[in-house]
Amino acid sequence: YRVLFSLLADPRLLEHTVREIGAVANASRHAVQSLMARLRDEGVLIRTGRSKHVFAAGGRDKCIDRFAAGWADVLRGSLLVGRFRMREHGPQAVVQKIRESLGAAKVQFGFGGAFGSARWLRYLRSEETTIHVTEWGPELARALGAVPDRRGPLHVFRTMTALDLESGEAETAHPLLIHAELARSPDSRAREAAGLLLDRIVDLSS
Repeated sequence: YRVLFSLLADPRLLEHTVREIGAVANASRHAVQSLMARLRDEGVLIRTGRSKHVFAAGGRDKCIDRFAAGWADVLRGSLLVGRFRMREHGPQAVVQKIRESLGAAKVQFGFGGAFGSARWLRYLRSEETTIHVTEWGPELARALGAVPDRRGPLHVFRTMTALDLESGEAETAHPLLIHAELARSPDSRAREAAGLLLDRIVDLSS
């Protein structure tokens, strides 16, 4: 799924070598080779040169659906640091505290979920806040005032590749990640927002 995300987030990688793709995706050469061979067998990818590929017609949409399913079934659980509650009440106060604390700690992060989608859509509101971070530990949690809580409104995820925070917007996760977070939400407005984000995904990677 790291490889799949990377190819979708930056289709220019389809012109790169297996080694180069693996370096961006934080994956082994074998993982890259296996996935690309599978996608060729399924008719999703077409080889156009020794290392070059392109998505077949409709292939990119199929891969986006596959990644969203993979986020729900595999990635979400493996990348989730935990859920937390904070002293601050309300998403705006939480967001401000996150900006101050992670900025002071010089930790790279991006908002996902409703707040992240609002950077483009101004559409979805939620009492929950999602962040993707390059690092996390007890000291950072203390600085943030984040207390573990299985039902807490703050969801913290570790990043998986070099592209997770490459969205073109400051402090915002890649729209493909946000799309995947929202695509299988029980909230109908969240699912609708996920659909609207697809246009942003196409613009960002074109």
